[in-house]
Amino acid sequence: ARGALTGRVVVGLPPSLSRSLAVPLTRAFRERLPDAELSIGTALTRNLEESLGLGQLDLAVLLGPSAGDDLELEPLAEDPLRLVYPTRRAVIGIDRRALGGAAGRALPLDALSELPLVIPRRPNAIRMRVEEELARIGRRPRIALEVDSISAILDLVDDGAGCAVLSSRALGLAGAGARLSSRPLGEPPLSSTLVLASSARRARTGTLREAMAIVRELLGGTGDGVGTGP
Repeated sequence: ARGALTGRVVVGLPPSLSRSLAVPLTRAFRERLPDAELSIGTALTRNLEESLGLGQLDLAVLLGPSAGDDLELEPLAEDPLRLVYPTRRAVIGIDRRALGGAAGRALPLDALSELPLVIPRRPNAIRMRVEEELARIGRRPRIALEVDSISAILDLVDDGAGCAVLSSRALGLAGAGARLSSRPLGEPPLSSTLVLASSARRARTGTLREAMAIVRELLGGTGDGVGTGP
């Protein structure tokens, strides 16, 4: 029986997902593994990879492909990236018409390079993804502020400090409501790959396998973003 599964599982999450995943992950874990202990850590993808290799984590959700040689990797879903901007307030330093366009229409990457961004510091996976894609077309991001906290980024965008690039899943449960709008980025749409990672050297107990199944179920679908349109 599932209730007989015991032990401790340490799960690592990137900052962009921890806010939306921590509660549903904890609820599912308590329901299906009531006799086991869950511990959740938050770190950048590169740090999560290192912690897996050192045995400090049992499993982790990574953003993008991993460079870890001793990791078992399972792609879970593509998580579209979206431009996030205030619904009613002007953004400092830009003409609001730069954010215009039909609701749901993707913003070209060259237009993204002209917008002031509130974005996490390197080596944040989404930051690196944006820089790589802009470099591919000979552009660089225009950085207004470097902020690592997702909630702080949303508050700053709402205050008109700039725009943000965040994952659809991070936005889905961020509680931004009607204050913020969002639209897709690039054609084809820019996205990051969610990957379930575990150590290839660590034995998979029944508890660990069940915990991995829970993460698969939570991340198998696509996230819902905040409102679309200018």
